[in-house]
Amino acid sequence: MGYFCSECNNPVSEERKPCVNCGCERRNSQIVCQENIRLHCKILGKLKSLCKKKPRIEFKNGDDFYRKTKKWNLLDRFIDRENDWYKELIMNEKGEVIRNVSEPLSKHQGHGSAKYFGKRK
Repeated sequence: MGYFCSECNNPVSEERKPCVNCGCERRNSQIVCQENIRLHCKILGKLKSLCKKKPRIEFKNGDDFYRKTKKWNLLDRFIDRENDWYKELIMNEKGEVIRNVSEPLSKHQGHGSAKYFGKRK
């Protein structure tokens, strides 16, 4: 919180002494409140066929919150079922690569919904 002369806006003390710049005794007080806001966005889409259940193409691009580390990362994911291709790039806020995968979709096993949850032999 600060006090300023109401005539010349010169910084003054809280006491009722005249302003050294203009001699005015009136004061204005100023309180500054500041809040930082960060917006996050992500775009995602699917290309579907009428005759097939799963989409032919899926993509996600943008900010993604990773619950395990409780941090925001940049996600770029592309799944192409027609051409059997999976591509994913995850970077942290500093631009460091956390994960970079580019492989046939048929080889991309054991992740997400493809995890094995049955009894092991």
